[in-house]
Amino acid sequence: MRCIYLVTTVFVFISSNLFCQKQSNDYLTTVINQPYEKLIHVDNHIFYELDKKKKRLYLDNKLVDSTGVKPYCMYLYKGDLLGYFFDLKNYYSIKIDLLSKSLSVKSYPLRDSITIYEDSNLELYGAKRIYHRDIEKQKYEKGLITEDEYIERVDNPYEKIIYKVNPYTIVLEKLVCDLDTVFSKNNPGFKYHQIYQLFNLGKTNKLLISTAYSLGGYVDFNYFIYDKKTGILKHDNKLIQKEPNIETYHVTFELTDISEDYFIGKYDDYFVKNEDHKGWFIFDSNLDIVTRILPHSYYNRGYNFSRNKVISCNMKSNLDDNKGVIIVYKFSLSLERSFYRVYKNEEILKEDIKLCGKYELGLLKNMIYAKYNYKFNDLFYQAYFNMFEFYNSEDKKTTRLTKVDYLFTEIDKKNLKTIEIALTKK
Repeated sequence: MRCIYLVTTVFVFISSNLFCQKQSNDYLTTVINQPYEKLIHVDNHIFYELDKKKKRLYLDNKLVDSTGVKPYCMYLYKGDLLGYFFDLKNYYSIKIDLLSKSLSVKSYPLRDSITIYEDSNLELYGAKRIYHRDIEKQKYEKGLITEDEYIERVDNPYEKIIYKVNPYTIVLEKLVCDLDTVFSKNNPGFKYHQIYQLFNLGKTNKLLISTAYSLGGYVDFNYFIYDKKTGILKHDNKLIQKEPNIETYHVTFELTDISEDYFIGKYDDYFVKNEDHKGWFIFDSNLDIVTRILPHSYYNRGYNFSRNKVISCNMKSNLDDNKGVIIVYKFSLSLERSFYRVYKNEEILKEDIKLCGKYELGLLKNMIYAKYNYKFNDLFYQAYFNMFEFYNSEDKKTTRLTKVDYLFTEIDKKNLKTIEIALTKK
């Protein structure tokens, strides 16, 4: 869920020399085990946060702040490295100058109670969180508001009018769309919904918005698609139409591939009996399922940028001894689909093999071993395959095998041969 009540996005530090080697497998197969909290790599610049107890921010190994500033999120906006946080009195915007290696923090009065949302394109949106029942009750009891005002306020707890947030001042700036006006008239219960996730649909210039009613958990999901060019807002629940009678049924989107054509989404498993209707999938820009993929178990710790584009992200994983590490992860349709086919003992598609480079082919080859719980001495492969649920259980870690060739099926052998032939051509 992308709603941030200003949730921290975490990164780690990686040597700048490694990041300069963008075409090198060394860059992609590095295992990071330093205790850094945040990292953003922007071309040849590296920003990171050090020391859990006393926050310290660094840029290119230079201390830019030692006052304990803790940004909830750091992101790239028009070439600037920005961040934000708030307390009970003020919002604070953080700007880090990549050239002068300096940091500035500005405060702005807390004019409204605002919930900030970060979409998958790292753009900021906001909506007013209007009233809290306890606060309004106190105002009514003190005679600060009338009974009619009290009833109206507690009966409309959430506003779903979405604005663009000015990243330099962290205030609502430009109206994007008004879900309340469009949907509340014929759906009285919608006023109790709140925004669940905002997700940018890649090259389509459309924004996917999901809402839900919070009742100790989220239920009654609804999906909207907002076209940024035309300003048209459309209610479209095709994503959850397969299980219309399960109120908790929903899909949460996780990642966008580098081409911005495909997205990883995970369906909620609660109360869903049909195996075809739950799990992890890749969707296209029309929100149609392209393929099922293997369940992941990772946490995105940050992004790596080149020329204002996300080229990869840093994923938290662990080694077989449960030591936490970070590895660089690149999401592509061809690789994820091939992983799934290998695991399910199906032949890899020719069109996917053609799109794989040495890095992807190396991962595919080792997936054939990993699916039989092979014990990797290479720390990168330990960490990489521990991002998958089939490989990372405690039971699996204590029963690794050093020889698995005798378990290979005929399809495994054929896939290995296909991969090895492709490797000779790279």
